[in-house]
Amino acid sequence: MSNPRALLTALHEAAVQGAAPFARTRDAVHAWWNATALTPALAQPVYLIALGKAAPAMAAGAFAALTEQRTPVTGGIVVTAHEPQRSEWHGLPVADTLRVMQGDHPVPGPRSLAAAEALEDLLQNMEPDAVVLVLLSGGTTALCAAPIAALSQAVGSAEAAQAHLANLAQTLLESGLAIHEMNAIRRRVLRFGAGRLATALAARDARHIAAFAISDVIGDDPSVIGSGPCSPDPLDEATFLALLDAHDMRARLQRATSQVLGLTGTGTPPATAAPSHPAFARVSYTLVARNADAVNALAARATSV
Repeated sequence: MSNPRALLTALHEAAVQGAAPFARTRDAVHAWWNATALTPALAQPVYLIALGKAAPAMAAGAFAALTEQRTPVTGGIVVTAHEPQRSEWHGLPVADTLRVMQGDHPVPGPRSLAAAEALEDLLQNMEPDAVVLVLLSGGTTALCAAPIAALSQAVGSAEAAQAHLANLAQTLLESGLAIHEMNAIRRRVLRFGAGRLATALAARDARHIAAFAISDVIGDDPSVIGSGPCSPDPLDEATFLALLDAHDMRARLQRATSQVLGLTGTGTPPATAAPSHPAFARVSYTLVARNADAVNALAARATSV
């Protein structure tokens, strides 16, 4: 290909298609559904929870797979960073079935709290014995951020605690920490971080919790992607505190946040569900796409021209 612009355009398109959220999610949901031997039009309610910058396309992909399986979607929520375009729904009635909300990114704010509250409402009204597809992508940590109860109690309200989450996010962004280190800290104080979404779903007696993730982090660790809504925290208390001290976080954080994290005062880090928690026995985890898929697709296209 002699035209440099055309070459770069072709390589960019190859990379995008290599990790395309719609097609990759559709195919992954199909494969999971068949492997789990779920029957079409099953009696159990089916919910979609799509969180992240790729949430609209992922929700459409899952919706397409369920439609082809002749399985109706009971309800759910899409939380993303932008107002979805009609093209992102791929002609499917996703927005007619799922509540669509915008959160704040990269620093969580009032919209993120509202999105988390809407997810909380969905959980409270969810029918038991459900099949729940949780679709995760980059940006989930901020877009659906809300404080744990301990932080809200420490500062007086969820709204005040949300300001502390924003300050924590900004502090971590300016710290130079790697994403896995930032999310190791943030997930401890997030309402749905460190596996708390999975435990909340299990408390509502969800039968299957199927997580599908598009990874934008090095290593593709489920506990790092979106701060691990459906994954246990791999760090014990001592390792977590050592991470904070290694980066001198005691001097950087607001007092209430520091106290809740167990850095000051007599408190201890907020408890997270252990890997042995029964909720995680209901969770399956599928990595839908990753950075390497885009790179490999680009490389393959480059060698073909």
